[in-house]
Amino acid sequence: MFRLTAATMLILGLSALPARAADGDADPNTTGLKVVVTTPATAVNTTRPTALPILYGSLVGLQAYDFYSTRQGLSRGAQEVNPLMQGVVGNSTTAIVTKTVSTAVTIAIAERLWKTNKTAAIVTMVVANGVMGAVAANNVRVLHQIH
Repeated sequence: MFRLTAATMLILGLSALPARAADGDADPNTTGLKVVVTTPATAVNTTRPTALPILYGSLVGLQAYDFYSTRQGLSRGAQEVNPLMQGVVGNSTTAIVTKTVSTAVTIAIAERLWKTNKTAAIVTMVVANGVMGAVAANNVRVLHQIH
């Protein structure tokens, strides 16, 4: 089940990464003419900050680890302490869907913010990663305590 979760989270994370075009001409038969498109000076810079896709990927990884470590803890006798997740963690499919939707919504919010406020988008993702990092660290602590 962890593989399915990891694959789902990986696909979600990779789908958020920007596509890059190869430099140079793809067609060797071109005449060397290039088309230049100009935009008004008021055009918005739409270049995605490099940090954003990295933060998307780390959130996906942290969510996948949280699912895995929570399942490990539950199988060893630990209990879910998050009241919002207590009814979800008992069913792997529901937990995966919840984690995937939560991650997708967070990334969608950041993508929307990115268009108008790059700083807010990055802060949103840093906070989301910080929260999930704290959850993951707590799960590690609990797993070490219950061996």
